[in-house]
Amino acid sequence: MISFIVATAFIILTTPAWIAVGVIKGLFIFIVEFVSKGWWLIKNTFFVEYKLGAGDVLVSIFAVPINAIWQGLVTFFGTLGSFWDWARYDHPWWAFFICIGLSFFYFVYLPSRSR
Repeated sequence: MISFIVATAFIILTTPAWIAVGVIKGLFIFIVEFVSKGWWLIKNTFFVEYKLGAGDVLVSIFAVPINAIWQGLVTFFGTLGSFWDWARYDHPWWAFFICIGLSFFYFVYLPSRSR
């Protein structure tokens, strides 16, 4: 039960970090998926001896961006899952000490610095 509370506090206190990491990873995966699948589509439409049919090309034109967006979203939310697993199952003590440090930073250091 304690590890659940620590992991929840860890997720809440590290929200800026996992959102930033998730956005970067999600955008990277989106770009990689879009470029690789788009190149596959171009290659199999124009450069291969056995070309794709027109129906397959039209479906792929819509499917490639949708798949890339989906893979980016899965990676974004997978980052949250990775933070949760790390804090709950892998290193709850490290997460506890990080929570103490972040709590001090958010509730003691930042308010005194803003005065």
